[in-house]
Amino acid sequence: MSGEWFANYVKAPRHPGKGRVIRALLGLLDGRRLPSVYGPLMTVRSQDTTNRFALLGTLAED
Repeated sequence: MSGEWFANYVKAPRHPGKGRVIRALLGLLDGRRLPSVYGPLMTVRSQDTTNRFALLGTLAED
């Protein structure tokens, strides 16, 4: 699995609970490599705030 689905979901329009879904996915994908919304592959570290911001392309979560 390429992980592009994650970046596509992050870029998709907002919906209620999207932040909770993303946080749950990041927890499940901890240690795996996924493309950030900017393109490069990154290792998911769900507890690292800077890593989350780089993966999600945002400075805020809902």
